[in-house]
Amino acid sequence: MNIIISISLYIIVAILLGFTFGWFIAKMIFKEKFEEQVEVLSTNYDANKSSIDTQSKNQVNEIALLKDEIRSLKEKHKQEVDAFLEERIDITMKYKKLLDKVSSLN
Repeated sequence: MNIIISISLYIIVAILLGFTFGWFIAKMIFKEKFEEQVEVLSTNYDANKSSIDTQSKNQVNEIALLKDEIRSLKEKHKQEVDAFLEERIDITMKYKKLLDKVSSLN
């Protein structure tokens, strides 16, 4: 009977020791894998952040160029409208002078 109890105790102790060591080994392995994943994610984050910053700067530059182009087009349109109005005023004044001449002859 003592032998059965001794063997049972040894088996229980062996199971507990195996579980404990297995748990520590698994914890170490998962900790290494976790740290590797954190490193990969950190590297990806830094690369993506750099890429996004570069794209953002490019877009800011493009927006500034487009604003300048719009400003230039508005100025050009204003000049063309002013030139058109001056031409129309000049034609109207010449027409009025001719109309006055014709009216004075009658």
